[in-house]
Amino acid sequence: MIPNLTLPLKFVHLATMQAQVTQIINFGISPLGNRLDVIFEGDLTGEVITGKLKGVDYFALRPDGIGQVDVRGSILTNDEAVISVWISGYVIGSKFIDTNLKFVTGDDRYKWLNEKIVIGTGRGLPEGYVGLPERFEMEYYYAE
Repeated sequence: MIPNLTLPLKFVHLATMQAQVTQIINFGISPLGNRLDVIFEGDLTGEVITGKLKGVDYFALRPDGIGQVDVRGSILTNDEAVISVWISGYVIGSKFIDTNLKFVTGDDRYKWLNEKIVIGTGRGLPEGYVGLPERFEMEYYYAE
């Protein structure tokens, strides 16, 4: 048993994201599956973070039909902080599952995010190119 470990973790809502796919670059079938760059931008709204997120998902649709998410992005908050974000996880159909986020920022107001466990869940609407969504909605939560 780990001393001083409190379970279960409590998760607090961080933000909601509404994002639009702006471009898809298809690299074709690779050893990882069908490799695509999915470029997107969206709005983050919440009590903790409000702003814009722009990024690229270095997405792979694996031979087993599961999509592997590998996003690198930048958040510009409404109070002008800049936060780097890495999002990884899996997509089954239009549902996003097992998504986790890592943040990096030097802004004192948001440095606490650098060490937080953050998870996300959401869905794509509607399906477009190669079954990928044209836009998507995500809910993000951090462990307290």
